Amino acid sequence: MVFFRRHPAISALLAGVVWTVLVAWLDVKTGLQLKLGPFYLLPVLLVAWRGGMAWGVVTAVVAASAWRGIEVTWHPGLLPGWVLFWDAFIHLLSFVGVAVFVSWARSLVLREKALVYDLSALLANVKELEGLLPMCAWCKKVRDDQGYWQQIETYISSHSKADWTHGICPDCVARLMQDQPGFNGSEPPSLPVKETPS
Repeated sequence: MVFFRRHPAISALLAGVVWTVLVAWLDVKTGLQLKLGPFYLLPVLLVAWRGGMAWGVVTAVVAASAWRGIEVTWHPGLLPGWVLFWDAFIHLLSFVGVAVFVSWARSLVLREKALVYDLSALLANVKELEGLLPMCAWCKKVRDDQGYWQQIETYISSHSKADWTHGICPDCVARLMQDQPGFNGSEPPSLPVKETPS
């Protein structure tokens, strides 16, 4: 049983073969009065869904051959040869088309499941800040849910995955350095280098 769980394509193929043999046996026993043609399509659906396109096409060939082979073998001479050939070709083409379509639909379903899984994993990692944040107009500290005031960097880091780095913007550089000698307003002044005694 463990083998069949690990190899779903093989288990589906075996189930498809068993089903085809069962339907073929019933088709022989019932004769032309009971049309069992659509039941040959069920193993194609099963194998194409579980095993993929290649195994589905193989099953389609086997099922279509079994269907037409039984009618030709057990009921010979009812139709001319070219009609039997054309009928067999149409059945084979339709079975293969079903196998290709079902395997393509399964690949779309699996791709959608993978995308949903990836999206839910991404959404699980997102922490979203919402609502109003009480902030001090002077020092820019934020009041948390317990009423404690903390630096905005600390608050946002604990409520999101953001990290902080600090720098100084050009406007603040200009305000702070405007009274310094050698500052022209566009670039920060070069700081003097201290000589270390050797």
